[in-house]
Amino acid sequence: MAEDKKAKYLKIFRAEAEEHLKTIRDNLFSWEQTPGDEKLINSILRSAHTIKGSARMVGLEEIGLLAHRMEDLLKSVQAGRQKLSGSAINLLFQGVDLIEKLMSQPGEENQKELEELIEHLSRAEKGEKISEPSAGMVVSKEDKKIVRETIRVESVRLDHLVNFASELVINHIKFENNFYQLKRLIENLAGLVQFYQRTNKNSEFGQKLSGILEQFNQFYQAYYEDLIELEHNISETQYQSLSLRMFSLSVLFEEFPSYLRELAMELGKEIELKLEGGENELDKRVLEELRGPLIHLLRNACDHGIESPKEREKLGKPTRGLIKITAFPKGSQMVIEVSDDGRGIDLTEIKKRAKELGYFQERSEELWTEEELIRLIFQPGFSTSKKVTELSGRGVGMDVVKTGIEKLGGDILVESKKGEGTIITLLVPLTLAIMRCILVRVEEVIYAIPINFVETNFRIKKEQIQTERGRPLIRFRDEMVPLYYLGEVLGYESKLGWPSQNGYFSILLLSHSQQRVALVVERVLREEEVVTKTIGQFLAGFTKLVSGAIILRGGEPGLILNIFELFEEVRKWATRKIEIPSLVSPGKKIQVLVVDDSLTSRIVQKNILEQVGYRVDLAENSREALEKIEKNDYDLFLVDIEMPGMDGFELTRRIRANPKTQRTPVVIVSTRGSEEDKKRGIEAGAQGYMVKSKFDPEGLMKMAQHLVGE
Repeated sequence: MAEDKKAKYLKIFRAEAEEHLKTIRDNLFSWEQTPGDEKLINSILRSAHTIKGSARMVGLEEIGLLAHRMEDLLKSVQAGRQKLSGSAINLLFQGVDLIEKLMSQPGEENQKELEELIEHLSRAEKGEKISEPSAGMVVSKEDKKIVRETIRVESVRLDHLVNFASELVINHIKFENNFYQLKRLIENLAGLVQFYQRTNKNSEFGQKLSGILEQFNQFYQAYYEDLIELEHNISETQYQSLSLRMFSLSVLFEEFPSYLRELAMELGKEIELKLEGGENELDKRVLEELRGPLIHLLRNACDHGIESPKEREKLGKPTRGLIKITAFPKGSQMVIEVSDDGRGIDLTEIKKRAKELGYFQERSEELWTEEELIRLIFQPGFSTSKKVTELSGRGVGMDVVKTGIEKLGGDILVESKKGEGTIITLLVPLTLAIMRCILVRVEEVIYAIPINFVETNFRIKKEQIQTERGRPLIRFRDEMVPLYYLGEVLGYESKLGWPSQNGYFSILLLSHSQQRVALVVERVLREEEVVTKTIGQFLAGFTKLVSGAIILRGGEPGLILNIFELFEEVRKWATRKIEIPSLVSPGKKIQVLVVDDSLTSRIVQKNILEQVGYRVDLAENSREALEKIEKNDYDLFLVDIEMPGMDGFELTRRIRANPKTQRTPVVIVSTRGSEEDKKRGIEAGAQGYMVKSKFDPEGLMKMAQHLVGE
């Protein structure tokens, strides 16, 4: 049984470590391109720190030691004592390679490489000149490939299954829409038949019409019953596929007692650990991301929170300290509380450290609230600890916690009382596949905001807006809350001002990490449970403010706002002077039709073009596009090539052959980038051609503006 558990923990460690090794490798490559970026160093440092702690937790001391030496070097660079030279970067790359090799091929044959690399890292950290390590330190591509294949396959298949279930939900929405269209047609037909029968009594043709109508009603009833059964089957499929991703928290909790016992022995402390709620289940991805933050919180509570037995005895406390982890579901979230009865957070030490780091230069100390001061512990490099040990957080532990929880779309709350202890509460979603959101419309795009960040929504008149140092504010429960137009924060050019309805601004009040912000939106639509979809690199590289995509009940696409990046963005606006605009309504816009069978591609292009003020319609195939063309007037078409049924070349020819659209510009946006394909596109009548692998948002905007004559 013990061996089975160890194998399970090693598998979890490998999956986590590979993600962090990829982060280190990617950021080292980025550093070579843009040296001096502190965010890259902070990210690399967090990953090395996490690998160190996780490796030791599962008994991989060699990997833990190597990651620690990498962390030492990075810490020295962060503090400005050393530079991240080319040779130092090579050492870190080789450290990544060797960790991968140690995971896939543990054994004494790697001992010489390990000792040599650790020596080089130690010398580099001290600033000593180092020679290039031997070639034997570089792991082969086959070694890397073996690690990734054995870790990735099961997870990817599971994700594909869940995505397939999500696609079934989307298909059901389309069937449901078709069903209600059929219902309206039958109702219209019934009205016509009744009218005919009243005006043509005893008509044989009228009787035939009645018979046909009866057949339609029978078909309608059968369709309805099939639709109900389909909905049940799809719901069950989605439930079962999602349940495959759910694991109990006990998978993590079982690791902690032995880990904490070793920590307590090293530190000479007596600690009792209580675990409650391990039977609760979480999405596999959530569980994997939680592991690192929980390890850091345990380490901090043990190392910095719980006092030594002698100190506790002097304070009148039991010599045995208490650390407690409690988990319980609350709505669509899991609440995880990590508490201790230790020394608590010392605000005096935080203020002292904040002053040393220059936090009070732009804003004087007396203006900071207790909550704001406590949240400084989550800043990179912020630590009040006077000691640096193998177990010490070294100023990166709480930063790792914040980064990991925000990656999940969760939140962190901190309560602490000096001398009595600390409670850190993690709020994370039960699953990442389904999300309950408030839907809002901004610049005619639908955005989804996770419900747990929405405090309330209301409407105000312009006269209710106050200003302080040129910044708009509104009063909410005796607190002045900063006010912004969400469209401007997202990068839209608001030439006409802030949108309003009947003289009122629609306001959405968000709260995160004990901070509030008020956002003006065009309209608050409704609350809805949505199926989330990943957006991939295509859209992720376009804006950090979007974390995913959704499909609504009516089949319309939308975007999920990244609340953490949104709060970071509005903090940058805090010093800007913003003029309170007049009440305005949007005017006529350029109309564009995007035709692509890829949901991601449609959303990307829609988002880009709406940023320059265009109105964008979407079609997922040529047939749907031709139907929209008959009903609407468009100023520009963006067309994919490879679509089911009629391809983009033929659609372009149809557009050119239609007198209504023969002069309307067409741009082909496709994965196919050969010269032959480009030639075929131009011959079909396209004025522009863009390849998705070389996609440039700014280039698309400029091409669109040029073709529509702006």
